[in-house]
Amino acid sequence: DRDVYRIEVTRPGILRIREPGMPMERHVRLLDRDGKQLADQGTYTGNAIDFNHQVLPGTHYVELMEWGNDNASLTP
Repeated sequence: DRDVYRIEVTRPGILRIREPGMPMERHVRLLDRDGKQLADQGTYTGNAIDFNHQVLPGTHYVELMEWGNDNASLTP
């Protein structure tokens, strides 16, 4: 499973990405408007994701996916 969120940043600053522990391994990536990876973090089952990254104004994307992206899901 893979979800992508678009974020419009209006001024320079620190973008904090937090996600509580989930019952599956996950990988989160921060991308710029061109899809270039700016930061990433993977975590094991039950562990939280929490990281900060300095960003400039513009469009950014947060991609959250199940580790391995093999169509696993928490819902049927």
